[in-house]
Amino acid sequence: MRPIGYGGVWLAVLGLVLGGGAAHAQELAGLQLSWSGPASCAAPPRLQGEVAELLGRDFQLSSAAEARVQVRAIEAGYSLQLEVRTQDGIGRRELSLPSCDEAQKAAPLLIALSLNPDLVPPGETPEPEPAPAPAPAPDEPEPAPDAVEAPPWGVGLSIGVDTATRSTASPIAQLRARWQRRWFQAAADVALVAPLTDSYGSEAVELRSGVWAVGLGACAGPNFGAFYLAGCAGLELGQYWASSQGVAVENDDSALWSAARLGGQLAYTIGRFALQLEVLGSVPLTRPVLALDDLGVLHTTAPASLRASLGLLVLLGSVDSPSGGQYH
Repeated sequence: MRPIGYGGVWLAVLGLVLGGGAAHAQELAGLQLSWSGPASCAAPPRLQGEVAELLGRDFQLSSAAEARVQVRAIEAGYSLQLEVRTQDGIGRRELSLPSCDEAQKAAPLLIALSLNPDLVPPGETPEPEPAPAPAPAPDEPEPAPDAVEAPPWGVGLSIGVDTATRSTASPIAQLRARWQRRWFQAAADVALVAPLTDSYGSEAVELRSGVWAVGLGACAGPNFGAFYLAGCAGLELGQYWASSQGVAVENDDSALWSAARLGGQLAYTIGRFALQLEVLGSVPLTRPVLALDDLGVLHTTAPASLRASLGLLVLLGSVDSPSGGQYH
């Protein structure tokens, strides 16, 4: 057996008061009732019938049951103690009530609830059965976090080798600035091919030659996480200059240098830095010729040259990431 809330008792008592007159008397077979208490609080005349009416016509005891009600006068009113014995065991309940009249009205309900714990008291509405919980949806793989796009601006320095001015490689240094958004990159650079000395002919003529140029280019290609692999093309324009030594009259001269560039770039971005490896082929649009009056043509720039450089760029600015964050 299980206890009931006092609220249910009072609602049930109210139901009995309002509807008791309309019910007809009946007896519940197998139930033995006893009442003990002071003379001022005797058993209600229809105790057995009220219990049967609460339980309903279709209710039947599975075995004999005995209910004992004991009422005692206390300072606050009356104490009602109920003991119900069935083949399943003994159940006890107790209520404190302000008057004997309320104790007489509460007793039938306590007995009925002890015999049928699923009984809905008068004045109460049965709670609906909770709807079954929906089956959990199958786990879906979490989407991969959006990559944070690096700041678009970058400036830095690269060094490498170039074969534009000599038959062998010359050192080259470049100051570079670039702007990149997703797969596209635009860049500008100032390059200096270091002047080196070559000897020509039996006269031991020495020629120093070099190039400085300003270049503009663009690259396009996919991003693979922190890696960027792209094809690049561009133009450069500058000055090719040379000086001769070991001849009667030393001479300094210069000529226009222009070339088209085509190649590729591999870049890796980490934090505020980008490491760039670039390999470009150059085709001179003008081909300066080194010549002396006495010795004739000493050197003509090659129809194509190769430039390879490795650079480090510092990234500037901020950009919103696709996931809503910001790269500062």
